[in-house]
Amino acid sequence: MKSGESMGLLIFDLEGKFAHFRKYDTNSSSLTYSAPPRTVICGMIAAMLGLKKDSYYSLFAPQNAKIGVRILSKNRKVMQSLNYWKIEGTKDFRTPTNHTQIPFEVLTNQRKVAYRIYFEHKDTSIYTELEKRLKEQKYYFAPYLGAAPFQCYITNIDYVTEELIDNKEKLAFSTIVRICDIEEGSVNFHNGSFVLSRERMPRYFDENRYLEEASSYLLELTGKPLIMKCNGEIRKVQYKDREEYITFL
Repeated sequence: MKSGESMGLLIFDLEGKFAHFRKYDTNSSSLTYSAPPRTVICGMIAAMLGLKKDSYYSLFAPQNAKIGVRILSKNRKVMQSLNYWKIEGTKDFRTPTNHTQIPFEVLTNQRKVAYRIYFEHKDTSIYTELEKRLKEQKYYFAPYLGAAPFQCYITNIDYVTEELIDNKEKLAFSTIVRICDIEEGSVNFHNGSFVLSRERMPRYFDENRYLEEASSYLLELTGKPLIMKCNGEIRKVQYKDREEYITFL
């Protein structure tokens, strides 16, 4: 895809009451990222399409699939405790005697936890099938926000035109941005108040499910766009009478 060329991009929103995206380097306390990592979105899409477990890592590698994430809700983190039972037989279900309490961090919001997903794939049949399943709500496996109890619903499904931008000027980016793609000293903090977080998240796995790459990201936790110079792939997206600039995880 060359600068100025247009192609299709699938957009949809994930919404739910709670979310938990477990940090891959956490200890027994299950801490959460503030937004779904790229690997979580890949797994969610693969599950909705009915792809076999651990069979899709190369299919959704960064050279094949482009995934962007925008935070739509101002979430907060709450620490809960989960009571795990040690089950060795049927009697342990009736009278459990061995249990362990584990701290479990949850993302929540007064109304809803929400993220916007931007998805592009080299194989057009992938996002054509995904768009069909999303609109018909016919998922092979139902989507959830990181943990099975936190099922979510999908809204605002759209297939839009995107344009590759070769721009060295500052732009307002709606999505999470990789730190390595940000030009040093270019982030504009003078046009409002922000809640920022730098988080290191997994990017993709190899075919044996070993972590191939992790990357550090800059997140604006209230959903505000950040003005900066970005050296990564930039897309201008137009839909529903709005225009925004995005980049990929």
